[in-house]
Amino acid sequence: METGEGYARRYSQTLHKTMIYVACRSDKADMVLRLAVPYSGISEYLPMLLPAALVSFLVAMACSVVASQRFVSSVTRPLRHISRQMLAAKGDYTQLQFERYQYPEINVIAETIMNMSRDVKEYLGQIEKEKHIRQEFFSNASHELKTPITSIQGYAELLESDMIQDENMKRDFARRIKKAAAGMTGLINDILMISKLEAKDAEVVMSDVRISVLLEEITDRLKPQAASAQVFLHIDCQPLCIKANVQQMEELLTNLLSNAVKYNRPGGQVWVNIRQQNDALVIRVKDNGMGIPADSLDRIFERFYRVDKGRSRKQGERAWGCPLLSTL
Repeated sequence: METGEGYARRYSQTLHKTMIYVACRSDKADMVLRLAVPYSGISEYLPMLLPAALVSFLVAMACSVVASQRFVSSVTRPLRHISRQMLAAKGDYTQLQFERYQYPEINVIAETIMNMSRDVKEYLGQIEKEKHIRQEFFSNASHELKTPITSIQGYAELLESDMIQDENMKRDFARRIKKAAAGMTGLINDILMISKLEAKDAEVVMSDVRISVLLEEITDRLKPQAASAQVFLHIDCQPLCIKANVQQMEELLTNLLSNAVKYNRPGGQVWVNIRQQNDALVIRVKDNGMGIPADSLDRIFERFYRVDKGRSRKQGERAWGCPLLSTL
């Protein structure tokens, strides 16, 4: 009566059911219009909604399963293909070739596998190659050790038998024994140094090294060998002082110069030029001897490699050292 309309929901004692009542006051006459209908709430619509909801849920589930299976299949199919290709390779992955797949991420996986397989193949090949060269190196070293040992043993037996009475010949035998022993010592030191470098166990002590003074000492030691081989040395070195290991620098320069002399020809020339360029020390050693064959130039930095084993033995027993120095 106050607002002009109203409604109520209550249980009808007469009809014995829940009813909803709606009433409004008429503007045309002094009366109230009243309407009453049975009201059962949501329970009245549940029987109609549940089948529709269940059908919708089942349809959605079926669509989801189909879509999921198709998506999973599109992802796993290329992965299975990659797996089959790798199993079929049987360890030889260098020939692996994968097609372009739908997803860029899987293409990245395929390319990564191919790159890794190539890297592993190259690495294993390099290891096998180094193993072969190392075995050849130690085989040659063993052979070179046998020669001075045999010489020492032979000269010692001659001296011990008192068959040699000439004092000059005895002194000559003693010098030859000493020279063979020195060669063996140098070769053994080389092998020990290689073992330490391989095991990362070589202790490097850095100090100030005067290159010109060190080069002069090495040149003085090599002059008798150069004179015997009729090889002329030309030294041009700036007065430089660097931070380095004295022993390694001495071995470096000794190998460079001794090889240049050893593998030269009578009347040959050796030029040594040491300069500082910016922050680097540049060492140039040039000779007009037999040189290095063109097919071996790309192997200069290969460990344990010797250019020509037969030619090296003719020139001397110690034709190797560091990878670079053994071929120059």
